[in-house]
Amino acid sequence: MTANPDKIDNWTWTIGHVVATFGRHGEVRARILTDFPERFRELRRVCVRPPKGPARIYDVEATRFHRGCVLLKLAGVESIDDGELLRNADVQVRRDDAVPLEAGSFYNADLIGLQVVTKQGRVIGPIEDVLNYPGQDLMKIGDVLIPMVRQIVVSVDMDARRVVVDPPIGLLPDEEPGDAD
Repeated sequence: MTANPDKIDNWTWTIGHVVATFGRHGEVRARILTDFPERFRELRRVCVRPPKGPARIYDVEATRFHRGCVLLKLAGVESIDDGELLRNADVQVRRDDAVPLEAGSFYNADLIGLQVVTKQGRVIGPIEDVLNYPGQDLMKIGDVLIPMVRQIVVSVDMDARRVVVDPPIGLLPDEEPGDAD
């Protein structure tokens, strides 16, 4: 038995967030939540998941960019009132439709839950979140924040669900700069 790709539970990859209606004909304005905004040009179907109420899959009739957002014209959304019902909804695609990344790159969502250990074998814990900052991203593991830079992240093994790090002395709790010999 094969999985149904149109099953609503398969549409979980968030690429946008509806912030307002636009115009009188049912377009909605969505904040872009992807590093690949050009993907909106190719969209044929999306799942719109409001904070309350059921999610629904829509055919995409048109997309265009406007002032840093994307305007979506969805089949069946014909008026301001129709569009207003979608305010604060996430715009999602199937995980299988995520843009492929080059080797050594990972989506933040795929890193959540991976176990972080030091090169010496000390278990730090699972990644709870990846925080995006201009200088670098940070892995959040409990109260610990570890920069995701090549000098610290030794390896990421998605199959083993593990990240190996070599943090400088003092970065982790219970370590003092004077602890190094």
